[in-house]
Amino acid sequence: MLTEKQLYELIKALQSSTFTTTQIIFLTLGILFLAILFNYVLARLNEKAKIQENNANYERLKKQLIENTEAIKGIDKKISSELWISQQVWQKKYELYENIYSLLFNIKKWVDYESGIIDLHMAPHYMANSYQPYFTAEQEEHFWQEIKEAQKDYDTAVNAQETKEKGKKLQQKLLEAMTSLAEVMITKSIILNPKVTSSLKIMIAEIGHDPFPYDYEEPDAYGDRINTAIDGAIEAVKQLALEELQIVHRVN
Repeated sequence: MLTEKQLYELIKALQSSTFTTTQIIFLTLGILFLAILFNYVLARLNEKAKIQENNANYERLKKQLIENTEAIKGIDKKISSELWISQQVWQKKYELYENIYSLLFNIKKWVDYESGIIDLHMAPHYMANSYQPYFTAEQEEHFWQEIKEAQKDYDTAVNAQETKEKGKKLQQKLLEAMTSLAEVMITKSIILNPKVTSSLKIMIAEIGHDPFPYDYEEPDAYGDRINTAIDGAIEAVKQLALEELQIVHRVN
């Protein structure tokens, strides 16, 4: 649009021309009209350009929002999938540890039974080792009588039909547990913690499928060996299970 100075110079130039006053007025008004019209059209074009630019920005933002939404959905789907897989693996590991504990418990029951028999067997020997040379005749007679009774208790216990049947059942469970543990270490090796496998192998090597004292081994040493083996395996598996399954025991 023309400024006041430009309009003044234009009128002055027209006055110096051959145009009449009326013509100068109409020419001035015409020029003002054209200037106003030009500025109006220019403003409309600028406004339209801004609208188009805003629309373009809106479309870009809309497209970006759609892409971001799809990306978020993809990430959410991936996280959900990974979480589902993680939960399934956790459940499988929990069931595996539960099965291992059940098998170790059957072995522990046999070890406790075997240890009880060993204690009865060793009782007369322990008592005999406590003999004192200064016993009176009466004390010595009572001493050896107690040893005979302890030996009798042992003979009665090991020869009782109930004891034999219990021992046979526990021996069978021991054999089945050892076989099952060996199968677990092979068939579940993909998800089984290698440290668990190592602990089970040590226990199996110490006890075996058909446990018996070594030729050089006293019965009480044999009892200590099988107890240490099963207790060590149970504790090791317990700690590994708590760590791997992330189970926390809260104490108030």
